[in-house]
Amino acid sequence: MELEKSYIETNGIRLHVVQAGPKSGIPVVLLHGFPEFWYGWTQSTKRIGINQEICDLTLEKGSKWMI
Repeated sequence: MELEKSYIETNGIRLHVVQAGPKSGIPVVLLHGFPEFWYGWTQSTKRIGINQEICDLTLEKGSKWMI
């Protein structure tokens, strides 16, 4: 399964996003904990993404964590 990487800008924040799965599926958002990043969800994204649209967010802005 192909992982699509992109950036979304919202409210002055640039978010790194990794998406997979059918766009017609019900979206599932996967959020990591500190100090992880989106890659920790890679295997789950590939498995769940067969039937669902998956969106993995990286929760950091530069070197400052947003949580």
